[in-house]
Amino acid sequence: MSGSHSIKERNFYPINLDMKERRVLFLGGGKETLKEAHKLLEFGARVDILSQRPSREVEELATTHSHRVRLIKQSVDCLESLDLEEYCLAFAYSKFEEANEKLIRSCASKNGRPLVSASTLSSFYRCGDFLPPVTLRRGHLKVSVSTDRVSPALEQVLMNRIEAEIQSELDNYSLFLESAAEMLDGLPTPLKDSKRLHLLNSLARYCAGDDIRSALRRNNFSEADQLLKAHIKQILEAEDAEAASL
Repeated sequence: MSGSHSIKERNFYPINLDMKERRVLFLGGGKETLKEAHKLLEFGARVDILSQRPSREVEELATTHSHRVRLIKQSVDCLESLDLEEYCLAFAYSKFEEANEKLIRSCASKNGRPLVSASTLSSFYRCGDFLPPVTLRRGHLKVSVSTDRVSPALEQVLMNRIEAEIQSELDNYSLFLESAAEMLDGLPTPLKDSKRLHLLNSLARYCAGDDIRSALRRNNFSEADQLLKAHIKQILEAEDAEAASL
């Protein structure tokens, strides 16, 4: 947990996290919790919300997603009875600064502690571990903008501009990614372990290569799709030929 007080010194590393079945803790039952909890549920997380007086919308969220959301209507003192090491992330989103500080201190005392994000700038810049960026999502396509929370307004302005300028292409990008994911999932089941890993690595290198990049740059998604299919076929035929020669 960082101890830096300087805004200029904070420089966050962008990363994608697999949150499926990971547990997340929110302290506070207001609009910030509601917004971020919705996002995390989309990515398969399990959410616990600790709030004595949650908003009506947060209560509705817990009812609608009762299989994935647990609403704990207790005070911040309840933290002592929670196993904080079970959580991947923790959000100090209470409107009471003292409560947020208690969560931050409680997490800091654990060896396998969760990473913490805080809603108030004073807590965040002093000891926040991460911050959720402004994000645009279309299936597997995700575009995010962050200013390290120096200017949330600029983050939103930039995201709106990006979305406006490539709106017509977003669906095509998303469809191409969906098709590519289906091709990878549809690889023959006998290809497992080392051979499958070799194939996936080869495909990853090819997808980053000039041929597909050129097709995508020209917005020719059907060409990119065909190139990927042809490359998969070529690799599988080579695998079959190798197996036949043994």
